[in-house]
Amino acid sequence: MVQEFELSDSPTLQENVKLSPEKTVSPMNYTSEEDTERSWNFSARDESSSFGYHKELNNTVRMDTTLDSSHSLSYTDSCETYNSSTESLDSSTYIRPETPYNKFLERLKDPSCHDIVTAIKGLVVMLPGNMVRSEVATISHNFIDIYAPKLLSLEIFSKLTDEEKTETVECFEKFTMQKLYPQCYRMDPMDAIEDERLQIQMLCLNWIEPHHLEITTMGDVNILKEAQNHLRNLYKYRSPRDKLIIILNFCRLVVYSIQKVTYPFRLLDVSCDEAFPLLILTIILTNPVELQSCIEFIQYFRHPSRHISEEAYAFTLLVSAVEFIREIGTSSHLKINTQDFQNKYNQNKLKYESRLQRLNSLVKTNSTETASNNIRNPVNNSVNNNTNSANLFDQLKKFNLSTLFKMPLFKQDRKDVYDIIETLEYLESYLLDLPLTYQFKEDSLDPPDLVSDWRALVAMKKHITETIAIVKTQAKKLL
Repeated sequence: MVQEFELSDSPTLQENVKLSPEKTVSPMNYTSEEDTERSWNFSARDESSSFGYHKELNNTVRMDTTLDSSHSLSYTDSCETYNSSTESLDSSTYIRPETPYNKFLERLKDPSCHDIVTAIKGLVVMLPGNMVRSEVATISHNFIDIYAPKLLSLEIFSKLTDEEKTETVECFEKFTMQKLYPQCYRMDPMDAIEDERLQIQMLCLNWIEPHHLEITTMGDVNILKEAQNHLRNLYKYRSPRDKLIIILNFCRLVVYSIQKVTYPFRLLDVSCDEAFPLLILTIILTNPVELQSCIEFIQYFRHPSRHISEEAYAFTLLVSAVEFIREIGTSSHLKINTQDFQNKYNQNKLKYESRLQRLNSLVKTNSTETASNNIRNPVNNSVNNNTNSANLFDQLKKFNLSTLFKMPLFKQDRKDVYDIIETLEYLESYLLDLPLTYQFKEDSLDPPDLVSDWRALVAMKKHITETIAIVKTQAKKLL
């Protein structure tokens, strides 16, 4: 038998908008008396609490689960702040805690880091506003690949241990992505729409009980409240890894809630079959804001070389749970009579029908505009031959590299392959001829910003040229 537990409402969409007033979509008022019946009680806690540990009777209990990874749990500074408000505090009255990230910030104040900090500022200023998310992600990853080794080569970082250097690269990604956050987060108009559609879907399912998901053992409710606390705050954090740490600890707490009830004296592993249904139920009852936007932000902007191990596994669990929730309705996926499901689901859905129709029309409009833009701006037409433009950075971004590299290279038509190679050679020739006329001299008195931007452009031009050469070589192997 499933233990009975008390439920109260998850935040309505109207309340969620109040939590994030700067967002673009303003959902309608969905509140009703029925909406206030369900969800675990939630009380706000200090966001700076240690993540990944549950304290009981003044003893810290390590969550020894199948999601175990001590290095992930020890990253306690990853989420110590989710906005820049503390940065504006007077340094004479505010002392930062001794965390790896704050130590990194202190080292970054060293004069030897000036060029790298300037390069980050230049990247923020120069990013065009009309780029798609995949292009911005590629640029940010390339930027980190170029400047992270330069950062580690500086004297102030050179004497760090290998573990500290790895942490420094993580901190560098966090610092860079926090600066790019306003341009990268929810940059696609579809993000806000999908966020609201997902929230409505979870509101339509807020009647679900544990037995509907075949949950035979309910987790410890107090620990599940803590898990909800983490998930509710997910949207506040401004770097991909911070969001991943929140997701990791959300999953850990759900698993630990089962361990606490099932194995109170000896924490044994919990299988995915046991944890996944409770994960789904907890997400539905929490109904976090901007969940789809957070997923997209992590998928695109977490550096691929570091999107690994336990953090990636926890993220996969969350994404799978969200997809499961989306699918409920097309077929029930629940242990419930079909007629009962339709009655409960449609009764809730009826409250939001007009808003769903509006959102669906926005989706169709956006899809039509995207398709039209793709027709008007094919890859071959995206190269601008005007090499006299003042902004060389814009020129380097004129062609959609992400689209180019996703072209059907493996068709058996030799003509297609030849066309691709010809396109690559044209782009390669264009890049080689692209003038970077500034002549750098070691004793130059030019402004540091100009020198830094010039170096970034040269490095980026080299990287793109090398990438094109590699793809061209691979294409020739198909002939």
